[in-house]
Amino acid sequence: MGYVGNFFILSLTISTVGGLRCFKCISGDYLSCFNTVECHSSMDRCFTTGLGDTLIKGCQFSPVCVLPGTGCCKGDLCNF
Repeated sequence: MGYVGNFFILSLTISTVGGLRCFKCISGDYLSCFNTVECHSSMDRCFTTGLGDTLIKGCQFSPVCVLPGTGCCKGDLCNF
């Protein structure tokens, strides 16, 4: 999966309360991504990206949002 993929998975597993809420999933089924997570206080964006046939959603640090293929947004549950 590589460094970028591992970073996204790490981002999904950090769940310290920070106020922002995002949809989260690692799934090949685009319709199954309705779980939510409260983001760590340093994570100020929600994101959606894909790796092959896998959809990945969760919390993210805003500097990572410049990576190609990463769609970030700011606001609760904005990554629907």
